[in-house]
Amino acid sequence: MKTPYRKKVKSKYAIKLKHIPVLPPLGSGLLLGKKGPRKKVNFMVDLNILEGMKIFVPFGDRSDFVNDAVAYALKKAAQREAMEFMDKVRKEGKLQMTDKEIKEAINYGRK
Repeated sequence: MKTPYRKKVKSKYAIKLKHIPVLPPLGSGLLLGKKGPRKKVNFMVDLNILEGMKIFVPFGDRSDFVNDAVAYALKKAAQREAMEFMDKVRKEGKLQMTDKEIKEAINYGRK
């Protein structure tokens, strides 16, 4: 049985933006706190941060500490970018729709 072909209809309410921020997929483990495969990387940190890590983070736990800190920072950056994107859409869009048009847009493609 062949599925019916659905025409792509351009909505007059579509907002065209080049970049849409997206959080990593839930299966990636970043948002779930799961530990995945690891890879050794080299990067520079301030000496103050390194000294603080030596004092407060035990020797065997430093990789996990840095990994968790970077994952947290990435999650917050993605959230911040998503909020900025939503603000931009809200400011640029300024759609004026009637109740009927809103219902049609919500139910589009559900028949």
